[in-house]
Amino acid sequence: MDFSITGIILWGCVGLFTGLTLGWSQWKTTSSVSNQDPNKIITTAYLLSFIRIICAAVILFLAFRQDLGSGLAALFTFIFGRWIWTILLVKRISKQEGS
Repeated sequence: MDFSITGIILWGCVGLFTGLTLGWSQWKTTSSVSNQDPNKIITTAYLLSFIRIICAAVILFLAFRQDLGSGLAALFTFIFGRWIWTILLVKRISKQEGS
């Protein structure tokens, strides 16, 4: 196994960006879906979740295709990005409820 440090850093940045972007996308989806007709909420939420899952799977697949180190870097930074987004969102919600 030949781990390229440039590939690991690149895929790490891609994973972090993807995690944060998909977290933001999920937040925007939930805020926009709440204003819709109740019959369309589930369909819209499932469709947009499917798109987010496919995007994450394709990016992780491409990273693992390059090499194991790049794939693991993308995976761990993706998870880290999602946790960062979740923590920031919880702080934002708790600040709004406190006001």
